[in-house]
Amino acid sequence: MGEGGLVKWGRIYLLALMFLAALACPVGMCGQVSAPQAAGTVTYWITATNQGHLVTDLKKEDLQLWIGKQEQSISDFTFNPPEPLQVGLLFDTSGSLRDRWPGPEISLASGFLTGVLRPGDQAAIMHFEELLSFDTHLTGDLSALDQGLRHLAAVAPHEGTALYDAIEGACEQLEVGGPAHRALVVITDGGENASLHRLDQAMTVVGRTGTQLYFIGRLRGREKQTMWEHRYMKVLRSLADATGGQLFLASNKLETESGFNSIAKVLRAQYALEFQSAGVSPSKKGNRIKIQCSRPGVEILAPERGFYLRVEATGMRSFDIR
Repeated sequence: MGEGGLVKWGRIYLLALMFLAALACPVGMCGQVSAPQAAGTVTYWITATNQGHLVTDLKKEDLQLWIGKQEQSISDFTFNPPEPLQVGLLFDTSGSLRDRWPGPEISLASGFLTGVLRPGDQAAIMHFEELLSFDTHLTGDLSALDQGLRHLAAVAPHEGTALYDAIEGACEQLEVGGPAHRALVVITDGGENASLHRLDQAMTVVGRTGTQLYFIGRLRGREKQTMWEHRYMKVLRSLADATGGQLFLASNKLETESGFNSIAKVLRAQYALEFQSAGVSPSKKGNRIKIQCSRPGVEILAPERGFYLRVEATGMRSFDIR
């Protein structure tokens, strides 16, 4: 084997080790992002459910919030506020999906965007294999987004799957649009074998941009998942939970449509919870946010391993990964 072949196989071996390490390591233990202590308004996006149904009539008085052992005073609590929504659609076009591409996701994505975007909102269409590509940058023009989806349908899958790099780059694209409520919907089978950045590095950018991650996990069948599918979905669920998002499993058009519809409903049924962060350091060990609801049976879906910090004076955001 020549020198070039050795370099190639060495890189593949290194990437494999990085990926296996990420699978074996819970998201919360893969790294910690420090954030400076600052006083300002913290905006925290949450979803409330009761036995799987969305709860849309909570009041500020129904909740209690702590950072570590220190209870916080909730200054504002608004259901489905008018803050602009920036949503990214990120499609996996790697070789592992060659026999299933293009699937029903293209036409379903068009209906999803039509239903979820309001005037002033923006979306971006992106796809990835070893590299991230933009079919449309952030825009509120539905015709331009449809054109981007048509372009995506003609993309030929390539080998290599840089999932973590793609998530990082997609979140950076959403950040370009300025302050907003951000969500990234990733349609993927969960494979990863080509990222140059580690999982914790990607999550640092996810947190800095204040992006919630939603996944539609592509499966070959629901009857019996392969060992690798089970592992991939476990990682995707951890990433979604870490940001207050969700994972939806899909092996056919009906399940894919259900996933898109569920995400659309959640994005339009969230609460913006605000409180003052004076004297609280999100990077200090043990300073995890805890939210409790006094209503019986109500579950609060929120980032598990840290929180989004928006200081109004500087626009700073941070995410503490534990």
